[in-house]
Amino acid sequence: TVGHKITFGRWSVAGVVPLSTTLDTVGGLTRSVEDSVFFFGAVDPAWEDPQALLREISPSGSGGVRIAVPRCRIWSDCQADVADVLHAALAELDSTGWERSEVDGSLLDAARDLYMTGGIAGAECLAFLERDLPGWLEILHPTVGRRLAGSPSLDSEKYSESMAEREGMMARAGTLFERAEVLALPTAIITPPLVSDLDELDRYVETNGAALRPTCPASMLGLCAVTIPVGLDQAGMPVGLQLVAPGGQDEALLGAALAAERVLGTARERLGAPPGRSPRCGPAGRPP
Repeated sequence: TVGHKITFGRWSVAGVVPLSTTLDTVGGLTRSVEDSVFFFGAVDPAWEDPQALLREISPSGSGGVRIAVPRCRIWSDCQADVADVLHAALAELDSTGWERSEVDGSLLDAARDLYMTGGIAGAECLAFLERDLPGWLEILHPTVGRRLAGSPSLDSEKYSESMAEREGMMARAGTLFERAEVLALPTAIITPPLVSDLDELDRYVETNGAALRPTCPASMLGLCAVTIPVGLDQAGMPVGLQLVAPGGQDEALLGAALAAERVLGTARERLGAPPGRSPRCGPAGRPP
């Protein structure tokens, strides 16, 4: 699926059970970027004419988009077969006139490290549970409960310092886009494991850290992002290319993602039908 991580604060999260009131957004999961454009345009009160974007983007998706590949641990830690799929997709974009460059991505790594150690999400989730769902801490899944047990409180020095450090990082986020409109990152750097492989806490923590590495920096830095499926890894699982743009640039981001999709094809065009489902049928064998 295509997923759009919308700029924080653009849409209300009233009524959403929070993980982090500082980081949470809502957005759509769609079958294509074009569907995502229509969904965003239908919901967002500030975007009056999403059809204009569809007209502006070349049917071939060629040329005009400047994309930067950050030098960072997100890429260096990416599983080799996943990285191969992503580099092949970027090469396809290059062949149609996209302008690719590199950029120092150490800020992305620093944002990820702060997310994992700063306690912002844990403090805010813990505060919500204690305030609105008293008694739930005792009935949480043990893995989740152990993670929250070490979270700081909202009035702690650690939480205040983490929030201040994040503000400083957000102020520097513009440097990532000095040579490009969007950044290119993996959406996931590992093949998704079986749930049964995560029973041991140490294995869960390791996998959780790998899963969060490529996506939490956008939230920490106040950016917006779109993931588009571009291939399959050696296990036959979908590989997502993540495009990241400055906060507030959701329309431009969707334009870049749509241009990429018109070069690379939709998930159905590029990957085929999911295993076990007839290409002529929708869920439960019903016609799509």
